[in-house]
Amino acid sequence: MDDCYKLTEPSFSSSSLDSLWQSSFPETKLLALIVESHPARVAWAEKINFATDRRVNIVLLSSGDYLARTLGATVTTDLPRLFLYAREQPTQPIFSSEPKITWLQIQEKITERLIPVSDDRMAFNLPVREQPAVVTAPPIEHRVEQTVTVNWNQFEVQLLDLTSAMYYILKDEIPRRQVIEGENMKALKLWIHMLKKYAPGTVPIRRLFYRLDERLSPAQQVSAEQWIAEVDSVQSELGYPLPTNMTWLACRGSKPYLRGYSCGLWTLLHAVTVQAYKIEENNPSFDAAEEVIEPIHQFIYRFFSCEVCGRHFHNHVLKTDKTTIKRAADSIMWLWRAHNIVNKILAKSQSEDPAFPKQQFPPSSICATCHSDDGFVESEVLNFLISYYSDIKTDSAEQAPVYKVSEFEGGELRSAGSKRFNPRFAVAADKVDRLEETEQRLRRENVDASPQRRWKKLNANEYGGPLTPYDSSSGSHFFYLFWLSVAAAVMFFVYVKYRRNRTKFWKTFYYYNDYKL
Repeated sequence: MDDCYKLTEPSFSSSSLDSLWQSSFPETKLLALIVESHPARVAWAEKINFATDRRVNIVLLSSGDYLARTLGATVTTDLPRLFLYAREQPTQPIFSSEPKITWLQIQEKITERLIPVSDDRMAFNLPVREQPAVVTAPPIEHRVEQTVTVNWNQFEVQLLDLTSAMYYILKDEIPRRQVIEGENMKALKLWIHMLKKYAPGTVPIRRLFYRLDERLSPAQQVSAEQWIAEVDSVQSELGYPLPTNMTWLACRGSKPYLRGYSCGLWTLLHAVTVQAYKIEENNPSFDAAEEVIEPIHQFIYRFFSCEVCGRHFHNHVLKTDKTTIKRAADSIMWLWRAHNIVNKILAKSQSEDPAFPKQQFPPSSICATCHSDDGFVESEVLNFLISYYSDIKTDSAEQAPVYKVSEFEGGELRSAGSKRFNPRFAVAADKVDRLEETEQRLRRENVDASPQRRWKKLNANEYGGPLTPYDSSSGSHFFYLFWLSVAAAVMFFVYVKYRRNRTKFWKTFYYYNDYKL
């Protein structure tokens, strides 16, 4: 019955990672922390599924437990969450899941991490037990893993990927810390202030970061609950410019747990550097190192859920001579070099998506002029990156209908193909500072700044709002009343003059003939 110990394992509300490792079997290679609210059906299903496998220890946590709080898994609406630890790296997670992970995704992730470990039970000195003939579990290698069909071009910048990454940053990455203060607070202010100025997005998205920056500026510290409430409040005020359901398009992986957020984050960072270039290119006082690279550095180092990645990025920045990063173009190229270094390190690693292998970007297939016999032509790379991260597409989660295009020459068909409509997205949304300042002034003066004020002459049924129909007679009533008042005043003036002069008038008329003599 030793192998069934996990079925009665309680929640470790006050345990540390060290104590969990000590309570595991010596042959346990993987520690899986599942944070889930009562009744924790997913966690208990995984406990049952891996009950006889000593290589993994499944631990159930609630959102109020000590370890869950340190991991930032306190938002009950985002549960369940999965955090995996390896024996070789006992205190740093090797995997942190996205919110609302499913039972199948947890099983696939644990199985994937167990595959590199020897599958021979005798290697762990496990007892070989006779199984009843009627119960035979299928071998792991025969399990069919569900995959996500990838129909999208890998080399695209999609608005939906950017907004999904922004939402995950605001609702998951930042509130991982129970209280944000000190250096972490400074890093958060730098990050939000940079996004206020250079985040790619629509006007409502720019306004969202503007308001977060304004409200965050005077604060000395903020709790995770306060931060989430503030983000939800601003989202509600602006009509939810960031979608609450994260969807990946160009960043979609071949499996649900591959690519996704990490790809979206890199895309966002590159788009920010390009946006800063387009705004500050001719600004001689602009310091790219302090206004772009440092906010990115501090966010990755202090808030990125992959803490090992954050430390590596931090060390890379410390080795950088920031005096070489002055112009906006310098920040684009610095981040490009850093990303290619990461791609080289992670190539053929377990975290790599086999459908999208890591490679040096951009490949010659999409930018032939960027390559020469000696390597990259950096002037061409810069031009390519500016063009690539400015061309943000607004595809939806479902592909638009295609239309056929045929080219004729001399009455003969030369080429034919299929294309789909894809409106280009203006990455450089106008600055919203003046718009926000005007709206704040109107609020202080108790003036309704709502756009509905300008819609009251429109048909409410057509625009979907319960607005009062416009009364066309209200303006004409005022017009007639004004002119009637003017006419009455003129008549009164004439009457007064008449009364004053009528005696003199009649006398003049009566003695008219005498005057003639």
